[in-house]
Order: sequence, then structure tokens, then C-alpha cells
Amino acid sequence: MQRCPLSVMDYLFVFLFGLVAGSFINVVIYRLPRSRGLTGRSACPGCAWSIVWYDLIPLMSFLLLRGRCRACRQPISWQYFVVELYSGLAALASFEWLGRSGLADAAFGFFLLMIFLILLVIDLKHFILPNSVIGAGVFGAVLYVFFGPGNFYPLTYQNILTALGLFIFFFLFWVVSRGTWLGLGDAKLAAMIGLVFGPLGGIAIIYLAIILGAIVGIALMAFKRAGPKTRLPLGSFMCLTASLYLFFGYAIIQRVDFVNLILRIGK
Repeated sequence: MQRCPLSVMDYLFVFLFGLVAGSFINVVIYRLPRSRGLTGRSACPGCAWSIVWYDLIPLMSFLLLRGRCRACRQPISWQYFVVELYSGLAALASFEWLGRSGLADAAFGFFLLMIFLILLVIDLKHFILPNSVIGAGVFGAVLYVFFGPGNFYPLTYQNILTALGLFIFFFLFWVVSRGTWLGLGDAKLAAMIGLVFGPLGGIAIIYLAIILGAIVGIALMAFKRAGPKTRLPLGSFMCLTASLYLFFGYAIIQRVDFVNLILRIGK
């Protein structure tokens, strides 16, 4: 079923919905690695002052407070502003491009983008990929397949085999390196990506993430910001390339012949 054209008010509502979602995502990103519950009032990390509701308005509160706590005037991380803005724009992009065949597809696409956003930031800051977030991504994908229209990425046996294959591949690297090359969370994330995007999508995302990680690593060493033993968050690169693949997947596959590439590597 094709969706009805969206009005200006529809776009505004979608953007505001994305901002609110981004505010919640910030809570998840901050509390989850610290094993804190997601309920309860937010407080300043510096002075523990309970933040009032009018200081929690997405984007606006950060700008009005000039990026500082109202009580102690300590700087607030720009992460909060960037995450909220990204979430708002991601909601617009999802409903404009991913939801052309229906709102359920748009909602599922936005859900995946938020899952990848949480994992990207947490892995970047803490080098962990929480099982609860990956599990939520898998659960959401399964729900979409069984209860959604199935227009997005259908869950087939090829997807399941891809998930299993990618998990085993990364798991073996984890075992051989004793966790020094990558973490077990990377294997679980790779499995989730394979389950959602299937063989071509999963391999393309992982391949591009490794290439991107190599480029970033070389650039950091060139500017003497890192050394050969510096850890890089592979999970963050996978989340970034997976998010890009949601919008540009078909173009990526057409520009890079991954099938022939894999056959050449096999030889």
C-alpha cells in the first residue's frame, strides 16, 4: 500500500518526533554503560542537580543555556545536541525515502537508525556493544517480518545463514586474538546486520566498515593521534556503514561487485 503524500505539518510532526526520540536516545547512551535504569529524572553529571523539564526541550534548551548546566555552569557535551538533531533529521529521511511504500517501512527504518546510533556512540566512547541494544534490534526485525508488510528486508533462510556465518567469522577472530583484535560484541552486531540485510547487504556493510576503519586508522597515525596498537571501535564503523546502506544500499551494490570480489578473494 502506497502512503499518502505528507503535508508540511506532517513533516514538522515527524521532525519533532525524531527530536523527542533523540532526547531519549541520549538517556540510553549515558545510562546504559553505567548500568543505570532508564527511568527517573535526569541530573547534571557534575553537580547532581535535578534538571527541570524546561531544560530538557530538545535542541532549544541546549542553545538557550549556551551549552552549560543552569546550576553549576559546567559545559554540557555537544553530543546531546548532535544526537537530537541527527534523530530529527533521521526521522525525516526515514519517512521521506524509506517509507515510500508505507509508514511501517519508515518506522522500521527509523528504528534501525536509532539502534545503530546508540551502538555507534556507546562503542565509540566505551568500546562496548550492549547485548540489550543488539537484542532489541533483532527483536524489532523479527516483529517487523511477522507483523509488518514485509516490504523492507524480508527475513529469509539466506539472512539467517548470513547471520550465522558472520557471527562465526568474527567469533573465530575473537578467539584467536583473545579479544585483542575485536570484541565478542562485534560478532553479535555482525550477526544482527546479516540477519537484517542478508548476504549482499551484510557483506557490503562489513567490508565497507573494515575499509573505513583502515582509512581512519591510517589518518590518525599520519597525524600522530594514534599508534599501531591503538584500538578502534569496529562496531561504530559497522553501525555507520549500515546506516548509510539503509539509504544507498542499491547504489553501493551496483558500484561495487561484491560477488566477483569474494570469488577473486577465494581464488
